[in-house]
Amino acid sequence: MAKQMKRTINLLALAATLALFAAPALAQTKECNDEFKTATYKKWYDNRKDHQDLAFQAAEEYIKVCPDDAGPYAGAIKKFYDAYKAANNANETKKQFDDAVVKKNYPEQMRLGKLIIAAEPDNSAAYIIMGVAGLSDIVEHVP
Repeated sequence: MAKQMKRTINLLALAATLALFAAPALAQTKECNDEFKTATYKKWYDNRKDHQDLAFQAAEEYIKVCPDDAGPYAGAIKKFYDAYKAANNANETKKQFDDAVVKKNYPEQMRLGKLIIAAEPDNSAAYIIMGVAGLSDIVEHVP
């Protein structure tokens, strides 16, 4: 019984020690203050041309920590964030479209082609591939 009590006390002491050291780590959430804004903006600004992936991470962090900021940095960072995200989405759609063409997945070519044309109405290659996909799909289903 005494051995079990001693073990319980040791476990409680260990748990209290862990809680004591874990509390500051959990409390280190970033605040939307001028120091954070300046440091994050500098990180974004220094990387926006040559290392856009790092600039995007800085912009994402800025927007997450300061979502309602209307300061001078916020406009530029949000504009970059939206443009980078749109470009990545467009590139991902084009990659999926190319994969569908290689795999001769005609329904997927039509779906992704419509997305590409909605973003780029003058993309004649997408129109041609969709036309061929439509004809190929019909030919495959004719007995």
